[in-house]
Amino acid sequence: MKRGFTLLEVIISLLVLGIVFAVISNYVAMTFNYTSSNQDVSFANVKTNQIIEELKSYIRKGEEKRAEYLDNFDDGTSYNPVLTTTKDATPEHILSGNSKLADGSWRFYRKITVRKLPNVESRDVRYVTVEMFKKTGDSYRKLSEISTIISTMGSPDIPQQVYDMYLIAIENIPGWWVNTTNLRMMVDSSISEIEARNPNLTIRTHWITRLSYGRDEYYRPYINKTSPVSSSIPWAYIYPGLLNNSNQANSIYYDANFIKGKLNIDGTPNSGTYALADQFNHSMRYPDELARYDFEKQKNPDLEPSWRMLMEDLFSNPNKYKNSIIINLHGELMPFPPLRNYSDPAKDPENYPGVRVVTHPEKLKYNNGEDVNLRVYAYLMPESPSPPNVNITILLRGINNTSAVENVQVIKGNSNTEYTKTPAATPSDYETRILYKEGSPIGVKILLKNTP
Repeated sequence: MKRGFTLLEVIISLLVLGIVFAVISNYVAMTFNYTSSNQDVSFANVKTNQIIEELKSYIRKGEEKRAEYLDNFDDGTSYNPVLTTTKDATPEHILSGNSKLADGSWRFYRKITVRKLPNVESRDVRYVTVEMFKKTGDSYRKLSEISTIISTMGSPDIPQQVYDMYLIAIENIPGWWVNTTNLRMMVDSSISEIEARNPNLTIRTHWITRLSYGRDEYYRPYINKTSPVSSSIPWAYIYPGLLNNSNQANSIYYDANFIKGKLNIDGTPNSGTYALADQFNHSMRYPDELARYDFEKQKNPDLEPSWRMLMEDLFSNPNKYKNSIIINLHGELMPFPPLRNYSDPAKDPENYPGVRVVTHPEKLKYNNGEDVNLRVYAYLMPESPSPPNVNITILLRGINNTSAVENVQVIKGNSNTEYTKTPAATPSDYETRILYKEGSPIGVKILLKNTP
């Protein structure tokens, strides 16, 4: 017989394994905490540099030309959660980039100190210190500190140089190994640094954040902002937002605050004015996109074109962009808009400009002999005037019997009135007839009347 393990040997083995597991667990925890701490310090360094450059830009490019006006930015002894000096900005502003902790307080805080130089009475020189803190419980831990002297003394006779810089940071396309939202803050800080070191240089930045304008105006993908993406999500089209509930600076994949198109944020529609273009909702045809852009530009004169429009203009009017600088913040990958031409809604530009109609089956697959249910809905492009009620024509090719069309229902309702279904009556609501071509039937034509 083979001899088994004794009780003493088993106890010693378990003791050794316990020690090994304890060491490994402690190493993993230390590694995680070290990585998280490095990310926080890196974020704090970016923000302190950004605020310094914003203050330099404020007095050199803004209305106030003397360093003494920086005294208004002194935070005194208080901790400020707004991580930018932009006027009227809130902590969650895109240039601030702050986020809340589980207890409702903010994760990072700044402290700006502005002082005169010792024994120097001048309105043109200030000693500025920017500190960045992370809140832990009731205490504030300093992560970063930068001090510099800001002076407004210089010669106004040097010629001004102006460059246009186009920065590609598409709102609904992730960056390559980096969060595009954080990268945008770093780029703004770098540009401010370049301008601060070259007082007579002006860089006009054009942030290109829209990929294109999506065709389906009702497309509104879901994005999770408060619950992690691992939670149950009852939606088909998803943009993963919050990845986890940790305090790390990179816990967000798609930033709902950065995306300005139509979104379903935690079940609530946002105030987006246009449909996003992606693999599920392809771009409008180019004339429609130009019309949409012109329509929105009336309300926002500073609106930049979409990436699709800029590429078209680069090809059509290359002389317009001489000496311009184009930077792709997505790294090695170049974003391209989805330009496939199928699934185009039906339209009649002459009689009903701006009206679009879509027909699709309720299910993607039907079995032989199973009744096919079609859904038909119409919508109006926002830039088009509202027409009177329209008639919609549907042709069912290969079906030569009007009795095959049955159970037609009218759906009525809007954003203020609950949608209801009622049986449609013929001929007041719809008509059916056989359509012929050169004496031969080609299918059943259904005329849906008075669609609002």
